[in-house]
Amino acid sequence: MSFLNRIYRFWPVPIVCILLISCGHSSNQSTPSTSIQTIRWQLDGNGFVQFLTNDAQLYNYAFWNAYTQSNEVQMTTVTATVKKQSGSLFGGYGIVFCYQDSNNFYRLLIDAAGHYNVYSKVSGTYSAIIPWTPSTHLNNGVGVENVISVTQQSPNNFTVNFNGVQETLFSDGNFTGGKAGFCAYIDDQADENFPSTPADIRFKLTAPVAYP
Repeated sequence: MSFLNRIYRFWPVPIVCILLISCGHSSNQSTPSTSIQTIRWQLDGNGFVQFLTNDAQLYNYAFWNAYTQSNEVQMTTVTATVKKQSGSLFGGYGIVFCYQDSNNFYRLLIDAAGHYNVYSKVSGTYSAIIPWTPSTHLNNGVGVENVISVTQQSPNNFTVNFNGVQETLFSDGNFTGGKAGFCAYIDDQADENFPSTPADIRFKLTAPVAYP
């Protein structure tokens, strides 16, 4: 799928939101097989939170969580290590920040092909702050880690960093504080290979709190 064809991929899409009140999760570490399964925000036993699915009913769905422990009245920095273990190169994954509720937050997504975007969701409506854009600071490929970070330099002014290098700046006046968490987008049938190859994504939050 060409990069130009990807611009529309995240809007509009069906949404499933899971708000986690605490950090208590059980481990589910079965080896992916051709049976249909979905693992949502569970510890993988290796220091990451896992989201995995090979359910074709979830094509083009986005999932996210937000950790109560991460709440900041005024956001400072949200940093996470993320990696895609298997699945489409083009399904986005990353972080939500300044999360108010399921209809109001920001998200920063990357993909395994070296692109990123930043969106706001305000009163249930998505708006692109930065559309899908290639980055030379992202590590490409499946099974490859990236450290992604957003810092609020001053109210409503944000810096995006990838692997310790500043990528870009943006300004938006909707939110200055809130919770942080993870986001996973499941690509479409043309790019996924369900049920044989699951979309398997791992996340580790290091700021404003460490989880897991």
